[in-house]
Amino acid sequence: MNRQEWNEIYRGYVNDTQDSLAKQAKNYLNEIYDDLVNITGDTDLTSEFIVSLFALLVDADGVISNEEWELFNYIFGTDYTDYSTLRKTIDGAKMSTNIDSLDNVIDSCSKDLKAKMIKFCLCVCAIDENITISEQIIIEKFAD
Repeated sequence: MNRQEWNEIYRGYVNDTQDSLAKQAKNYLNEIYDDLVNITGDTDLTSEFIVSLFALLVDADGVISNEEWELFNYIFGTDYTDYSTLRKTIDGAKMSTNIDSLDNVIDSCSKDLKAKMIKFCLCVCAIDENITISEQIIIEKFAD
């Protein structure tokens, strides 16, 4: 995909409503979870992968927005009311991984699964009405 095609995709997600993006993110997460378990062979490892990916996405620009915080609670069924507790969870997930360490799982994904993961990432990143360059780098990793 060329830069213009990516930019059109990004605009489409950024212009969507937060409610729609949250529902889509949760639906994509449900769709990809079982496929990821089949790849990793471990539900705990799959959950760690997903939380780590989410952490990398929402903190790619260095700031966790209120919208991203609310999305985390919504899709993971948590109820973080204290920013510092959520920050520790995100930092813990980020410390245990980085985008390069996700490569083994990403490389094992089918094209269909990668497409769903790209859509999940787009929903997560667009929730605060902006997809930064650092977020785009992570998203486009799935298209390689």
